[in-house]
Amino acid sequence: MSHDIGCSGSSFMVTDRTKVKRLSERGKYEKKVVYDILDECLTCVYSFCPVNKYGFRVDDQEVPTPMSIPQSCVRYGNYLLTHGKSNSTLMKHMAQGFPVSVAATLIDGVVFARSGFNHSMNYRSVVIYGTAEEVTNMEEKRKLLNHVIDHLTYPGRAKECRPIADAELVSTTLTRLEIKEASAKVRQGPPHDDKADLSHPAWAGVVPLAFKAGTPISDRADSDIGMTSLSVPKGLLKSDRFNPTSNYNAVNICCLKEWTPMIALSVAIASVSLLVFHIK
Repeated sequence: MSHDIGCSGSSFMVTDRTKVKRLSERGKYEKKVVYDILDECLTCVYSFCPVNKYGFRVDDQEVPTPMSIPQSCVRYGNYLLTHGKSNSTLMKHMAQGFPVSVAATLIDGVVFARSGFNHSMNYRSVVIYGTAEEVTNMEEKRKLLNHVIDHLTYPGRAKECRPIADAELVSTTLTRLEIKEASAKVRQGPPHDDKADLSHPAWAGVVPLAFKAGTPISDRADSDIGMTSLSVPKGLLKSDRFNPTSNYNAVNICCLKEWTPMIALSVAIASVSLLVFHIK
């Protein structure tokens, strides 16, 4: 789902924070690349240091405790939307305009090399830095929350639902983070083995991972109140994200049982490098 309202220019300006320094050839600054990754992600992680919350001391100085909160990933034009309970730490932090960073990652495959050191993952990632603003206009807030519903499900779902109540609007904080300082990092392709390892008798290659929807399961409450004639919405069955017959590389799940032990080993090896793969 693409929403490019109000966006100009084809690339983001590279800053010291967004410049990909390790394996710089994997860095991508084109807006289309960043937007496509964000639109495919269902979730992202907001990281921040809550103001006036100190958790430990370094050199006799109090240091804020960093926090990371997973949220739904919803882009609207050149903004990233997030919502939550009005009294949550993250929402209060963002509504006051304090800085955050956001990370979103798609895993497309586990890369098996002939050495443990060269195991990796095929991934597409985005990191964003900035400050958000609270959306306070009620009609605009309602419109954007309906967009959140449609983005996470399928276009038109919000109209099928009971309208958002005023009390629900009041109890929910909605913020938008302008995507101004952002970059992507992408790895695709086979393993990169050292020449000396090519003769080592260990299997090498890539195990692709993909998100695939299962068959929708209707809520039993429908039959409990006599609404047995309701069927799965056509919009859901037509959705690229939720059509059970299509693969959609969003949150990636491997269901190849015979690969489970090897994947567990490679994930353990690769996760160490992935913790710092974006910017080092």
